[in-house]
Amino acid sequence: MNHKKDMKEAAVIDIDSNALKMRISQLKKGRIVDIDRLERPIRVGHEVFTDGRISFESLRELSSLLRGYSEIMKEYGVGKYRVVATTALREAANRAYILDQLKIQNGMTVEVLEEDQEKTLIYDRALELLEEEQKKDEKTNALIAYIGAGTIGLCVFEGEQAVFTQNIPMGSLKLHEMLGSIRNLTGDYHTVVEEYLDTVINRAAIPFQKGPVSKLVLTGGCIRLIARLCSVKPSRGCFELEAKKLRALFEAVCSMPQEKAALTYKISEEDAELLFSSLAIIIHLLGFATSEKIVFMQA
Repeated sequence: MNHKKDMKEAAVIDIDSNALKMRISQLKKGRIVDIDRLERPIRVGHEVFTDGRISFESLRELSSLLRGYSEIMKEYGVGKYRVVATTALREAANRAYILDQLKIQNGMTVEVLEEDQEKTLIYDRALELLEEEQKKDEKTNALIAYIGAGTIGLCVFEGEQAVFTQNIPMGSLKLHEMLGSIRNLTGDYHTVVEEYLDTVINRAAIPFQKGPVSKLVLTGGCIRLIARLCSVKPSRGCFELEAKKLRALFEAVCSMPQEKAALTYKISEEDAELLFSSLAIIIHLLGFATSEKIVFMQA
């Protein structure tokens, strides 16, 4: 029997601050199954966080990549797709022009997610992953943190109830753009970053009425890279990492220049920049959790 009629392909394209991502999925027997994931680096976040706008060159590159994604969707027979954008496009001074050009050049209507929309989608998916544990122990509380290029989203759950949410306008790329220039001027750069994060994140006044959270769930652009460097493979779309492995990786990255980190881990220098910033944020968040097992959820 031919089951293809029961399968429907759909895609989501995400114009992130430092990457253009596409996820192609299929509805199979009532379940959504990923059949391909693509990611290409872009520099729109770097431009917006430093100059306030997206350049013509970046627009041309973005349009070209989107044409390539359109061809791939045709090959897969994708019937429906959605194009969304987050922090960089949301904050770009020439946002309206960029959206108009992508509509003209690519025939795509880009939906710019506001912060609340963006985080709601992430938290809903994370909550699904926690449901089984919540059934076993209603007292389980969790901190879900989205580490984006331009923002950090925080949400505290007690059982299945969200008791606190906060968006902090400081992500991994913004952190690098703000403090990266002083890295070669001080021998204690990681301490400067840690003290800055302490000020920024603690300002959010995260409430822990029952003490530190028992579960920490993290998601964001560098999650898969960090999991790979810790030699952890995914299970049901998630990675489970030991806190001590994350701390060891951070100490190793702190001890070497960006160029050496890129060579050591076989990544680009741009990824090496974001690796340090992402790990610095993660290490800070570890202080809010009692568990030594941290859940990484694929973005």
